[in-house]
Amino acid sequence: MSGTIKWEVIKEKSEKYKAEFRGSTGGRDYKGSPIWDYHAYCKWDGCIELTQYSNGYGYGHECLGVGACGCEQQDFHICSLAEFLFELGVLLEEARHYYRDKPGAEYWGENKDG
Repeated sequence: MSGTIKWEVIKEKSEKYKAEFRGSTGGRDYKGSPIWDYHAYCKWDGCIELTQYSNGYGYGHECLGVGACGCEQQDFHICSLAEFLFELGVLLEEARHYYRDKPGAEYWGENKDG
């Protein structure tokens, strides 16, 4: 990862049973303002919709259509976030074990976060 994500609540879009957040790694900005690499919609029932943006665009960017501007986004629907994070930790350890003596081992080392 390029850095710790700084999360900010989007107050005007949040209410009693839902909260929306935008997140930035701080690595990119546009005219002095951060480019928000992430958007999270957190519902009262523990489920989240998480969007990750790339190719120079971020939360709030309006594209003219699929493929029109080269922006990319990945969407995830996750319930039981703690369980999902635990399972990703298990996957990380398996990948580290697999790549220990293979090309790419430096990317999966014990001091790396993936």
